[in-house]
Amino acid sequence: MVDQWNGDKCDLHRHLGGSISPTTIAKIMRRSGMSMPLNDISRRMICDTLDIGFPAFLDKFTILNEIQWPDWAIDLSIKQVCEDIAAEGISYSEISFSIGKYISATRGPADAVQLISELFKHHASQSGIKVGLLLSMQYHSPRELQLIYADLIDNPNVQEALCGLDLIGDENYFDINFYKPIFDKWRYHNIGTLRAHVGEMPGTAGNIRIAIEQLGATSIAHGIQASDDDLKIAADHQICFDLALYSNTVTGAWSNLQTHPIKRMLEAGCIVTLNTDDPTQFSCTLDGEFELAISNGLITGNQAKQIMHNAWAVSHYNRNT
Repeated sequence: MVDQWNGDKCDLHRHLGGSISPTTIAKIMRRSGMSMPLNDISRRMICDTLDIGFPAFLDKFTILNEIQWPDWAIDLSIKQVCEDIAAEGISYSEISFSIGKYISATRGPADAVQLISELFKHHASQSGIKVGLLLSMQYHSPRELQLIYADLIDNPNVQEALCGLDLIGDENYFDINFYKPIFDKWRYHNIGTLRAHVGEMPGTAGNIRIAIEQLGATSIAHGIQASDDDLKIAADHQICFDLALYSNTVTGAWSNLQTHPIKRMLEAGCIVTLNTDDPTQFSCTLDGEFELAISNGLITGNQAKQIMHNAWAVSHYNRNT
C-alpha cells in the first residue's frame, strides 16, 4: 500500500463511464424492468485478460448506452462514484464525462451538464471529497454533435460547471483542422484544462507534437508513444502527461511494462501524473497505479511523491484555492 500521501491523494485522469460499477448498472436495470445477471454485466464491463486490445476495450462501455438514464439513475451512479473515490482516500479527482447518453427528449445538452455538475457537488460534499469536471468529446462521434457540445461553452452555466475539455476515443479520427477552432474557443473562455488523448496506441506518435504545437493542449492523456524530441518539446511547453499504467497494459498500448516510457518522461523533465483512467474496466486503484510503477522499477519512492505533488500543482483545485 502506498501510504505516504497522508490521505492527500489526487486523481486527475478518471472517466465517469469508467467508474460506474457493474453493481450500480445492475440496480439501474432492475429498477428499469430489465434483466441481466450481475456476472454477465461484470463480464461485459470488466477487462479480464491482459492485452485485450483497444477495440475490445471500447466495447466494455457499450452496455452504458443500452439503458435509459433518468435523473435517479444518474444520481445513483454519481453517488457510487463519489463514495468509491472517498473510499480510496482520494481527496480530489477530475472526472471526464460524455453527455450523449444523458440527453433525452426532456434534457438537452446544457441541462445534462448542469445536472451532472449539481449531483457531483452534492455527493462529493456528502463523501467529503472535491471533484472537477471535464466535458469529453469523442473523436469518433458525428462531427455535427461534437460542434453542438463544443458550443456549450458559450453558456455561462456550463462555464461554471466545468474545469476543462477532454478529447477521447479512437485517435484515427483526430483532425487538427476540426479541433483547433474548438480548443481556441474554449481557451478564450479561460477554461483551465484542455486535454487530448493522443499518442496512446502504436503508430500515433505524430499526434503528440500536433496537440502541443498546433492544438495548444495543456495536458495529454497517455502520450506514451512520444519520441525523445517530443518529450523535449513537451517539457519546454510544460505539458502534463496524465498517465495510467493499468490502462496501457490492458489495452495493449504498451506491451512490456518494465520499459514503460514514464521513466523517459521523468528523465526528460516532463510533468507526469499517475491516475486510474477507468477503474471499473481495469480493476485498478490509485494506490495500485503507484505500486505497479514502483514494483516494476519505473519510479522511486521520492519520484512517487513528486508525481503526486505534480497532480496537485496542475489541478483545477490548486488553481482555485
